Amino acid sequence: MIGWRLCVGLAGFALFGALVFAVFYLQGAATRAERKAHDLQEASERADRMQKALDKVSGAYEALKAENDSARDTRTNTIREIYHNVQVDPGCAPPPAVVSVLDNAIADANAGIVGKPSK
Repeated sequence: MIGWRLCVGLAGFALFGALVFAVFYLQGAATRAERKAHDLQEASERADRMQKALDKVSGAYEALKAENDSARDTRTNTIREIYHNVQVDPGCAPPPAVVSVLDNAIADANAGIVGKPSK
């Protein structure tokens, strides 16, 4: 008789211990989940800040690129206009006007490399 009661008592004690363990484990899991959610929120905020900084830099790049494209198109059109009615020298020497446009393009490119505004 005592053996049976002892087994039931031990089983009840083991069940109670398992229940206590489960409660503490679930509380720990909830805490870990809250920490992960917080970490994910911080990572999302960092990503948003980085995207805003990237958008700012890329906007400046696009504006500079548009300005440079415009200058390039102007130079190209100027060279086309100069050569439109000019006979090409048999020695293949470019006309002085073309040399001037190309020299200005070189100066603008060199200024762009060191970060100075072009003329």
